[in-house]
Amino acid sequence: MNFFVYLFLKIISKLPFWAIYLLSDFLFLIIFYVLKYRKKIIKNNLQIAFPQKNKKEIQKIIKNFYVYLIDVMLETLKMSNISETTLQKRIYFKDLSIINQLSTQKKNFILALGHCGNWEWGSAAFQTQTQYQILVVYKPLSNDFFDNLVLKWRTRFGQKASAMKATLRNMIQLKNELFATALIADQRPENPNDAHWSSFLNQEAGFLWGTEKLSQKFNYPVVFANVIKEKRGYYAIELKLLEENPTQTKEGEITQKFIEQLEFSIQKYPETWLWSHDRWKHQNPQK
Repeated sequence: MNFFVYLFLKIISKLPFWAIYLLSDFLFLIIFYVLKYRKKIIKNNLQIAFPQKNKKEIQKIIKNFYVYLIDVMLETLKMSNISETTLQKRIYFKDLSIINQLSTQKKNFILALGHCGNWEWGSAAFQTQTQYQILVVYKPLSNDFFDNLVLKWRTRFGQKASAMKATLRNMIQLKNELFATALIADQRPENPNDAHWSSFLNQEAGFLWGTEKLSQKFNYPVVFANVIKEKRGYYAIELKLLEENPTQTKEGEITQKFIEQLEFSIQKYPETWLWSHDRWKHQNPQK
């Protein structure tokens, strides 16, 4: 069974981009109109996040989100076949001055991202277009076959990968190299009692401490990366230095800066954040 799944995914990855997006349009009809994948969760999240928008505006965002979501899924499959040259044509940095400055100072850093734009292409762009070795932190999938498959895609251009529980050990091993640790920092904490709670898109949400704790332990600057969809199949990366001296910050300060920057980005580009992710499943246990 796994062989046939692998073969099917391999065939899709070899399709030219025009065929990828033709397939995406077909899948949109099925997923949006027939399966209605997580439509209630998506609609509810958007209505709460944007109370000022009317039904027509919310519906437009929902449709555009589904188009984006399916595109990203297929673009991720394309990772196993896309060339470095093609990747560089399809995703670029608007300004690398922050990275160049850190590189000149021989400073490693923490790269904080949200589920915005194409974050998988984003980590590959950092590996191929900057001086840094990228350490991608990920949560292993329960299915070993798919976990190994996704891991191959995530490391295809030389990125290193680290399961969440092994991150500290891997960062210590790399401390003498010029590297950046990439964290998708908007994932929902498994333990709501061990989370930073904050207002986020008009709802209270818990955030993982990883970005803040790791940056403070090593005193690595924190850089926020926003992957923006410019047009179909093309992305730009905007960078912002969130904190230069983490050890001088108060508890929760770095995490809060990330939350505010992420929220600003989502409000500006609402169709390209992962609304199907039930970010508000848990309640604040202190209330």
